[in-house]
Amino acid sequence: MNSKRIVLVAGLLVAVGALGAATLRGGRPSTLEIPVDVTVVPSARSYVEDAVAAFRRSCPGLNRNARIVEWAVADTTEIYPYMVDHFGWTRVAEVRLHLSGAAPTIKGVGVAAGHTCYYLVGSGARPGLVVAKGVCAAVCEQPGLAPDQLFPMAGR
Repeated sequence: MNSKRIVLVAGLLVAVGALGAATLRGGRPSTLEIPVDVTVVPSARSYVEDAVAAFRRSCPGLNRNARIVEWAVADTTEIYPYMVDHFGWTRVAEVRLHLSGAAPTIKGVGVAAGHTCYYLVGSGARPGLVVAKGVCAAVCEQPGLAPDQLFPMAGR
């Protein structure tokens, strides 16, 4: 076998090995579907869809971590007085993700398995994202996103 063939065969073996390793790790990340709940009234549907798009932009780890999410849904939610007082929100949507029982422990944060994550996406004077649990903030892989803190979002 000449040296060109050896290099070609070696290159093919490396490529096949990398493809196999990617498949074992779950392959390419998929886009996590976040449907709008069927109970959302038609007049609020576009707001919730826009909130999901804003959430996706603020949660870059979402698709990388899609394999640990059992289900996801977006909905409207009640505006509580603290949302108005602290953030000046006039509208709020909620994105819920349920993490699978096989979700890993996140180093320095805790056990992710079985958690339901609630993300509030608000618009008004200080548009942004709020998440209650550290495990759920970690799913987003967004520096600056911390439990019970407003993460500012432009364009909401």
